[in-house]
Amino acid sequence: MDKYEELYNLAKEAFKEELERFYTVERKAAQYLSVLTLLLGAAAFFLKWLSDNFIPPQNGFEFALLILAVVTVGSMVVAWLAILLTLKNYKMGALTLNNEWIEFFRANTLLNIYFNVSIKLAAEKDKNRVIVNRKARRLNFAYSSMILAIICLLLFTTLFVAYRWRQPRTQNTGGVQNAGSK
Repeated sequence: MDKYEELYNLAKEAFKEELERFYTVERKAAQYLSVLTLLLGAAAFFLKWLSDNFIPPQNGFEFALLILAVVTVGSMVVAWLAILLTLKNYKMGALTLNNEWIEFFRANTLLNIYFNVSIKLAAEKDKNRVIVNRKARRLNFAYSSMILAIICLLLFTTLFVAYRWRQPRTQNTGGVQNAGSK
């Protein structure tokens, strides 16, 4: 009897751990989604500004800036969509207490109950693991897309600073003419 009770406790613990894994993935995805939604809004505004100022591109710097901006926004959109797929509603397996189970409990010994519930918990845990693994893969893909977006953003910033540094500086006199110029 003790070994079946132990089997039941192990199966119950494994089932709970898989559910906790599910909720951890869900929490991370929700956090990523909130940050990405804000960044995507800012990136779209910035992309609009770039298209107004750099289309058509006049030189290699402007062309590279446009390409990096498009790749940055594109990788953010891909990450955002992957996170939305991660947050897709999945039905997790569970033991449902219904009349069939109640009758099973009435008709069987404690030993049989421990054993059969352990088998059911293990089967549901395996189904849940497939779902959680799929969600985790999508979240990892979204994370990789976010990393790509950050790298592109850093490259873009570096290139933009270099582009601005190369621009000829015009001296702003504020509308006041120098005494020597007429």
